[in-house]
Amino acid sequence: MRGVQSFTSPEPYILTNKLTNMVSGAGLTLKMPAKSAETMQAAQTVQNYAYWFWDEFGNQQMASGGTDPLRRLSFYALLRGWMAVLLLPNTTNADFPYFGEISDPIYIYPRFTNGGTTSRVTRQFSMSALDARYEYPDAADMLDDYQDDDEVNIIGYYDQVYHIVLINGKLVGDKDDESRPGVLAQPIERHGVKSF
Repeated sequence: MRGVQSFTSPEPYILTNKLTNMVSGAGLTLKMPAKSAETMQAAQTVQNYAYWFWDEFGNQQMASGGTDPLRRLSFYALLRGWMAVLLLPNTTNADFPYFGEISDPIYIYPRFTNGGTTSRVTRQFSMSALDARYEYPDAADMLDDYQDDDEVNIIGYYDQVYHIVLINGKLVGDKDDESRPGVLAQPIERHGVKSF
């Protein structure tokens, strides 16, 4: 019986690192265009804040044993096809009142079982009432009292059985199926993973 030899090619790793080095080496460029001559100073202020924020975010990441955030974001964008950043307020730091964490997107959303099925997903975000009417047609009646540009809070929970959505704390129901109150039958698509 002949033996089997296994070989793992380093080519995907080399390609990903090479492209990551190119992107992160180019650096970050931010440009805030002004709508008119009168708003040039305001646009410059926003641009300066964005540069300051990025520098402080980078310092925070590297001080905690991490690496340049642009490099990490570039790496995940190339390897996974998307990026995941958690940004939270941090009241203990008056100089930079934010806490940021860059994570590997494959571990963030959605979560899958070993069999490849969705385990669970929990999301919380805000959107305009107009967007919520479009995204969640079953909630149109609940949103009648809101103007189109009013902000509403969305909490969604999804697993293999349930898809539950709360808008401003109220359960969105499926009017066509009385046996499943509060459940929207909306499939979850798995994000693709790029492979070189």
